[in-house]
Amino acid sequence: MSFLSPDKETHLSKCDIQRWLITTSWVPLNLRQLSTAFSYLTECPKKRALAGKRLRATLGCSVQLVALEDGSKCWLNLTKTTTNLHKGELAVISPLGRAILGKCAGDKVQLQLGHRQLRFIITDLLRTSRQPKFT
Repeated sequence: MSFLSPDKETHLSKCDIQRWLITTSWVPLNLRQLSTAFSYLTECPKKRALAGKRLRATLGCSVQLVALEDGSKCWLNLTKTTTNLHKGELAVISPLGRAILGKCAGDKVQLQLGHRQLRFIITDLLRTSRQPKFT
């Protein structure tokens, strides 16, 4: 029977769980798991340095926009060259895509199309693909 069975979880304090995790013997790591753990530890300072920075809209991000005019919401995935609003794709070379690039959650996006001004607010950002690393 597991220490953290569903009927006991509600009665355990955080201290009890920590004590159990500290005193439980763990299976030794194999070579691959050890290598993964070491690579994570070397990347940890880099990730900590980026932790305080706000996520900005870039190629491959999904952006939730709310129209300030009527409050309608939509999610758009920023793509390189194709715009297909039925699939939720918006090209970064489009006027709206260019206006969104570099913005953070909470930023306003304004776009002038002819005599009409469109105003949106970015309510959420998700990184959906990894950016290529350049060495």
